[in-house]
Amino acid sequence: MCGILGLFGNPKSIDINLFKRALDKITHRGPDAHGIYQNEDIIFGHRRLSIIDLSPLGNQPMVDEDTNNVIIFNGEIYNFKDIRDFLASKGIRFYSNSDTEALLKAYRYFDVEVLHKLRGMFSFCIYDFNQKRLFFARDRFGKKPFYYTFIKGNFLFSSEIKALLPFFDKKPLPDKNAMADYFRYLAPSYGKTMYEGIYKLPPSCFGILDKNGLLIKEYYNPLEYASKSYQNEDQVLKDIEEKLIESVELRLVGDVEVASLLSGGLDSSFVSALYSKIAKEKFGRHINTFSIGYDEYEHYSELSWALKVSKFIDSNHHPITINSKTFIETIDEVVYFLDEPINDPATVPTYIISSFIKENGIKVALSGEGSDELFFGYDLYYKYLNYEAIKSLKKESKELILESLDKNPSKPTEFLIRALKDEIVFRTIGECFTDFELQRFLRFSYENSQLELFSQKFEPFKHHHISFWYYFVDMYMWIGEVLMMKVDKMAMAHSVELRAPMLDQKLHELILNVDPNLRISNQNKHLLKKIATKYLPEEIVYRRKKGFSYPFIEWFYKEKKDFLKDWLLINKEHGFFEEDFLRFLYENGNSKAYKHHVWAVEIFNRWFRQNYLSN
Repeated sequence: MCGILGLFGNPKSIDINLFKRALDKITHRGPDAHGIYQNEDIIFGHRRLSIIDLSPLGNQPMVDEDTNNVIIFNGEIYNFKDIRDFLASKGIRFYSNSDTEALLKAYRYFDVEVLHKLRGMFSFCIYDFNQKRLFFARDRFGKKPFYYTFIKGNFLFSSEIKALLPFFDKKPLPDKNAMADYFRYLAPSYGKTMYEGIYKLPPSCFGILDKNGLLIKEYYNPLEYASKSYQNEDQVLKDIEEKLIESVELRLVGDVEVASLLSGGLDSSFVSALYSKIAKEKFGRHINTFSIGYDEYEHYSELSWALKVSKFIDSNHHPITINSKTFIETIDEVVYFLDEPINDPATVPTYIISSFIKENGIKVALSGEGSDELFFGYDLYYKYLNYEAIKSLKKESKELILESLDKNPSKPTEFLIRALKDEIVFRTIGECFTDFELQRFLRFSYENSQLELFSQKFEPFKHHHISFWYYFVDMYMWIGEVLMMKVDKMAMAHSVELRAPMLDQKLHELILNVDPNLRISNQNKHLLKKIATKYLPEEIVYRRKKGFSYPFIEWFYKEKKDFLKDWLLINKEHGFFEEDFLRFLYENGNSKAYKHHVWAVEIFNRWFRQNYLSN
């Protein structure tokens, strides 16, 4: 797990000291070692967080002594030992025990097809010496970011935007289309960033840059594995359990201790329980678990549940409690490390608990992200299924209902209108501002969202159950751009690596072959819960789903009070928002319906102030 920064083009056109200063901006991603490599085509820089092969032999940039290919790599290849063993059998020599060397030499053998051999989380770039080209890629679920831009004929890329900004003569303006996506879907979507001219490689994609130009191409689509072939529940449960155990075991690879996040909910409890069992049986030790709670509004806190799980699995448990003052004081730090706005209030507790993990001398922890999307775990998914059923009504009935609906629709009413008009109802689990709200809110024009693109990509699979559409959209627009970016940015701010066993491609490919009627059933996470009862008490497994929540909006209104004045002042600076809608959000934002809208505006304004108004 590391930070990367690179340039391809004319290295002599930039000041090497500028490059070094830019690399220093991502020191938090890799405080253990750093390196710079330069030749006539490239400058590659690397900040290392040492996890696999802690010796200097694992340092980067790394050069293949036989081909002169050069790599900088961020992430972990969990199956690197199998890859290395195969290559060694073909006569390829290794000088380290690092996954970086395995990846670099696997490229020599497999070329671009190496991507299909990798099981892990990664963003990397390889300079191919013979072909004078760059080959770069981002993992299937977008766990690791890869940002890029073109400046004065040079191609620059990095793990974080903040390392690219020093190369611009003037800071790029906000991208209004990305801004609209942020307010709709919580983050700039599929290749966009909040800065004009800076782009993000989408999940499951690779790029090649050579004399012919830049090619971006998708190398993985999970729906190609979808079918209904699994219909025997007993066999399904057996195979999923085996794959879950394998997924956790893979994510223990490395030469440092691995801990586990433990919120008290099903997902993190199950991952921690599996890990604890493996640790005792294979290593004869207890695992460390970490959880976070709140000193007010205790109905949000799940510390008591986390403690119950910890006692049951016999872990060394480390709880931390935060208050409203800590919350408010942390927001600006969070915005800085996010690089661009992400509307997920969970960024703040993720940032704080990552700091707590680091204070305890631990670099790596497991987390439970990805389970809800895979096992149909959101209650909202079931509500969307009800909207889909409305599409089967007769045309005359739909027209009568449409005529009776409010012309200023609430979010549920807008979803109903979509169904009655046979439009796409589900547009990611994190949809915030609806089309109608956005039209009332933004003062500028913007392009349509990426929804049409995803609809076209889904076209070959539309014969599948509608739940596959939910999975497909959430994989690209929610998991890759919101969930995983939150995890990466907030943990790496403290030089901590979070690994998500539920986001393993082999596990997903297996479950996408399960008959949807088995996967969905009459309760969320039906299959996972049946397996989890073998590892956890039923009161944990079957307690009412709460979802991750904490008193962010209550604390915000309590501590900031008259924040509308701040909003109106900064709006005079950028002029992006309608004042009437800002007032509406201020007055209604502490309700369940609009609290995420308020958070979206606040995070954007803090980002704008840091980037365009600060000296």
